[in-house]
Amino acid sequence: MRILIVEDDPLTALVIQQTVMDLGFEPVMAFSIAEAIAWLTGAGVHAAVLDIGLPDGQSFAIARALKSERLPFVFATGQFFDKEGGFADVEIVEKPFDRARLKVAIHRLFKASQPSSRTTHPWTSEAANSVAS
Repeated sequence: MRILIVEDDPLTALVIQQTVMDLGFEPVMAFSIAEAIAWLTGAGVHAAVLDIGLPDGQSFAIARALKSERLPFVFATGQFFDKEGGFADVEIVEKPFDRARLKVAIHRLFKASQPSSRTTHPWTSEAANSVAS
């Protein structure tokens, strides 16, 4: 299964990538919202790990689109935010984090929802348009 990692810090991205691989998943990397949109509209993913603060904005639009597609995700961030904006049910792994904590959060993604058995999950055009606008 493919997990999108949206993280702008290269060292943190590497730690998340290694953690995802250790769990037997295929990581795909995006260092910006634009790169995340390209992955989500192209190859498709089954879940995501999202940083909030990115060079081209915050990842909340990506998070909303993932929710609309019923794809599980977790925030991995050092940025405080109010979870009441539609994300009360989303787990936050606070930075700095240890890999064990991140592994638990990723396992919970798949316990909470059963991803599609398809090898990819392309976005609907409606979800992609909501992020791009």
